[in-house]
Amino acid sequence: MSGSARDEILSRVKRASGGAAACERADAWEQTRPPPVRPAIPGDVAAYFLTKAETNLMSIREIGSLADVPSAVAQILARANLAPDISVAPSLRDLPWPATMEVRDAKARIGEKLTVTRAVAAIAETGSVVLCSGDDAPGSLNYAPEVHVIVLDRADITPYLEDGLAKVKATYEPWPRAVNVVSGPSRTADVAGIVVRPAHGPKSVHLLITSSKP
Repeated sequence: MSGSARDEILSRVKRASGGAAACERADAWEQTRPPPVRPAIPGDVAAYFLTKAETNLMSIREIGSLADVPSAVAQILARANLAPDISVAPSLRDLPWPATMEVRDAKARIGEKLTVTRAVAAIAETGSVVLCSGDDAPGSLNYAPEVHVIVLDRADITPYLEDGLAKVKATYEPWPRAVNVVSGPSRTADVAGIVVRPAHGPKSVHLLITSSKP
């Protein structure tokens, strides 16, 4: 929903619930309401995020730049004993992938083993990453594979959820069709309290943290 359509709907609701006086009270409250209470994040925000992400069972590796992504992915494939046949977000297609690797840049296939996508932001508070769908990032790449590799730039680590969503808003216009906040591999303990992996998504999640943007 666009901002103008939302504002029009809210304006109608305000008018129906009390007319101009109610609108003025609502506007005054918007201007004076206190900021949300947020838990303190001690020390370095990036270090705090990495600790929380590890607690969420994400595997983390810091690399120099996007050019180092292909070699890191090759190592993940080898450790998982997977064939070098992967799907990547179109925004990552032009990286120096080795000739021995089959690299697709389309939506995920049925039976997909490994995909590589790029996060828009990360949230230190919860150890989560924010993924957005679009022409350069099919949403199916986030859920279909057995192994999900996510590329995240250190500069995109934010303290709180609101900060992460603000980065999405600053990056995309209009707002993406899908915004996914991922907090580790897919798992559930709904049956007998026993943790099962995966439940409805990747069995493992690997974060590749780059230190510089292209």
